[in-house]
Amino acid sequence: MSPKRLQPVCAAAACVVLLSVGCGSHRTSVPDAVSGGDGPSFTDGEAASPLVLRTEDGLAGEEYPAITEDGAWCWFGEPRAVTAGRDTMRTFVGYVSSSGDVGISAYEHGTGRTEDVVIKPGFQVDDHGSPSILVRPDGKLMVFYCGHRGRWMIYRTSTHAHEIGKWGREHAASGHTGEAAGYTYPNPVSLGGEDDKRYLFWRGSGFLPTVAFSETGMDWSEGVALVQGEGDTPYMKVVSDGESTIHFALTNDHPKLDPENSVFYFRYESGTFRRVDGSIIGTWDDLPIGFEDLDLVYDAATAGARAWIWDIALDSSGNPVIAYAAFPEATDHRYRYALWDGSAWVDSEIVGGGSRFPSIDRRLRNFEAYYSGGLALDHSDPSTVYLSRPVHGIFEIERWKTGDGGRTWVSSAVTKGSASNNVRPVVPRGHTAGGPQLIWMNGPYHDYTDYGTSLRMR
Repeated sequence: MSPKRLQPVCAAAACVVLLSVGCGSHRTSVPDAVSGGDGPSFTDGEAASPLVLRTEDGLAGEEYPAITEDGAWCWFGEPRAVTAGRDTMRTFVGYVSSSGDVGISAYEHGTGRTEDVVIKPGFQVDDHGSPSILVRPDGKLMVFYCGHRGRWMIYRTSTHAHEIGKWGREHAASGHTGEAAGYTYPNPVSLGGEDDKRYLFWRGSGFLPTVAFSETGMDWSEGVALVQGEGDTPYMKVVSDGESTIHFALTNDHPKLDPENSVFYFRYESGTFRRVDGSIIGTWDDLPIGFEDLDLVYDAATAGARAWIWDIALDSSGNPVIAYAAFPEATDHRYRYALWDGSAWVDSEIVGGGSRFPSIDRRLRNFEAYYSGGLALDHSDPSTVYLSRPVHGIFEIERWKTGDGGRTWVSSAVTKGSASNNVRPVVPRGHTAGGPQLIWMNGPYHDYTDYGTSLRMR
């Protein structure tokens, strides 16, 4: 199938629609083939100082251009958006549509043209099925996806560098599973210092964080559990320096299942798993690792508020920075920021995130009291955080910036006066000038199987 014709998009931030000959955007499918409050005070030694608030005129979320008019994502599969290219830079974004299509959009820097391709039509109406993107050294894209508790971990590879019009066949990066837990949340990374060895992390057997690796990108090792114990369903975020180290931030359980759901950290380096101070936990032969061997970043039992992880990034010194939400009450979501300063974890509150998202008052089929509007770190400068919180009843996106490790913050509005919610912000990995600096969901969302959001970009 030939690539879909690129469509121009207006460069002004207030542009609402994608323009071509007439209005609207179109989606192309490519064929596939399968082979194989009054509660705890909730303060600590690093509680946030009084904030310095800088106002800025944001636009309504609907006034920003859409990279796709029909797309959503969960926040545990990464990267969801990446910027890459040689002569021409493009930003690639993965999503799952309201009808269950797994899709990839591309925004071409300079021209502002967009391309939108479905790589797996009618897969699953569930935002947990959103894909993750890995750009190979040769520029070809590997896209990983699976259903919510899916039976296979699937990937496809683009046939041309930095283009999304044509794709190879489907392949499996794991064996089939019949377990009720299934597979969810792909997180691929590669390490240049290990001859571009590829690692894939996901939630696997028994709901445990799982890892497999490949020397070639075609033949994958058997998946093995990475961490075990301290809860039923750990949730994990992954980031790599691209060369030698992979960093992990995780909670021991789901916050609805454990009132003492805490935040932990460890990393992989040179065949060993290590704590933040470099001390060795074990090797591949010692997997799975127990939670008692990991760094405890946030102790929910001491703080009196359960937590859930949102993002992890690396500062300019290679130290981990973690963004997460804590919940003194189910209706009181607090956004927090933890960084390793070289000798200790500095953990502070950014701002209150309001109550659950969505905040509609009706019986939901998939009610989630601990879904927040969300927050994301800028991986090129993790002193910058984008977050979503309710303003006059609508979730709006704000940019928060710290110059002292999270003790004080300056904020500005990205969206303002929106007609519908703006949630789950993402900063494209490797973003550059001339391309999207931020992407988020805008529009109606009821639960993870009932949504009609677009993906807007700044």
